[in-house]
Amino acid sequence: MSNDLGHGPVAPQGRSNVALIVSLCLNLLLVGLIAMALWRTYMPHPMFGMGPGQGHELGLGQGPLNPHTLIRFAPDEADKIRKIMESHSERIQILRIEAMEARHQAMLSFADPNYTPQNFAKALDNVKSADAALEAEALGVVSESAATLTPAERKLIGERAVQRKGFGMRRRGGF
Repeated sequence: MSNDLGHGPVAPQGRSNVALIVSLCLNLLLVGLIAMALWRTYMPHPMFGMGPGQGHELGLGQGPLNPHTLIRFAPDEADKIRKIMESHSERIQILRIEAMEARHQAMLSFADPNYTPQNFAKALDNVKSADAALEAEALGVVSESAATLTPAERKLIGERAVQRKGFGMRRRGGF
């Protein structure tokens, strides 16, 4: 089949429209996924204080006891809390690397052709120890940050946390 001007074959009208529509839909999906990834990476979440430089990169957790949430509800103490976070930053980054390395070693032990349950159990114990050290350091930041707050600020944060539906133990069958 050729066009009226004799310039070579022309695709049937129906197939080219379907391909064009499918291509457009896939491009829109890709743009949406990229936008969502950028939003989650660079925009702070109103409750958790997430975003670059906002505590999550240090493994300080999420929720009402994240130091950046404390800053949000107690802006007068922001400088003190940021200094506490900075003082723990290097140690937390080291502990995070150690935890990742422990996981890597556990996977190597798991995939080892000479696998033994004892070696794998030891590797998993190392993961547990590394995670516990990281969590202890992160909780130290939270503890030191909370100590800077007044009783009224702590009460406000606690009340806001309880007001959130599904927060805490209720979701897991407690309270």
